[in-house]
Amino acid sequence: MKTQVGIKVWNNFLEDSHEKYFDLVDLPTELGLAILSHLNPTDLYLASGVWWNLASNEVLWRGLCRAYWPFCSVYDTWQETPNFSFRILFLRLDEARLTFNSDSFEGVRYLLENGILVDDAYHLAMYLHVTPGLDPVQKRRFLESRQDVLDQVLRLKDFRKAFLPDALRRLFTELPSPENDTHNFIPRLVERFSEHFVRCNPHIGLRPDVVYVLCFSLLMLSKDFASPQIKNKMSKREFIRNTKQAVPSADAELLGHFYDNVYVEGNIATWVTVTNSTAADIATPPGLPARRLAEVRPPRPYRVIVTAATS
Repeated sequence: MKTQVGIKVWNNFLEDSHEKYFDLVDLPTELGLAILSHLNPTDLYLASGVWWNLASNEVLWRGLCRAYWPFCSVYDTWQETPNFSFRILFLRLDEARLTFNSDSFEGVRYLLENGILVDDAYHLAMYLHVTPGLDPVQKRRFLESRQDVLDQVLRLKDFRKAFLPDALRRLFTELPSPENDTHNFIPRLVERFSEHFVRCNPHIGLRPDVVYVLCFSLLMLSKDFASPQIKNKMSKREFIRNTKQAVPSADAELLGHFYDNVYVEGNIATWVTVTNSTAADIATPPGLPARRLAEVRPPRPYRVIVTAATS
């Protein structure tokens, strides 16, 4: 008896629901497009199997392209291309991201060959800066070989009123340090970052070369905390003393806040092992003495900063 009642209720529901169904093609075009505009790309592709004319509308795909990929060069030139399709562009942008995440150089080549980007440092930097879902390691791989793009990427970042350890942590989250820094990427990255950080915060009264040393001081402290091989972790007093040896003008209270930030917030970056072959090529900013790496005593990589100031 209960089963029969259940079936009857279900049939009544289907009958009531059937009366409420309607076809999008029976609605005004503007209303149909407004309904479909709430779909994500996957659902819109599925909808195109039923309502092809509506679901393939260029207005819908143009909005999705700009929502999922905020920047690409073709946005400024698409009107000059006959039979241009934002639906096809969306597919190519999606393919480009998948290719980039496998091999950044192949991904960029795909974008250039299909006219989606132009080979310009600013345009490439904008794409890397605003495109979501790009693999951080692949981004770093590409930027290792394109210093002009790296400079533009850093210029696009806003570090105004940022606390130095937090800004550095953001940077290395987006561009993780390589396991083997054969391209000397980290020193170049920190040098460019230091210059831009000072541009964003002229009120701090520090030169880029000073910020450069402070950055490496923070990186070494982060490595000290994270390394299981280092049993005796650096104390706040040691950190302040060692950093002031490298930067005598550094404020002790500020350095204490730096230490607390790394201690509480955690790693700034996964640091590579410093060896004579890699560290000997570290670029020295103007005004800094050369680093004598022969005096480095393992296992405390922070000694690199100490010898930089005392040599």
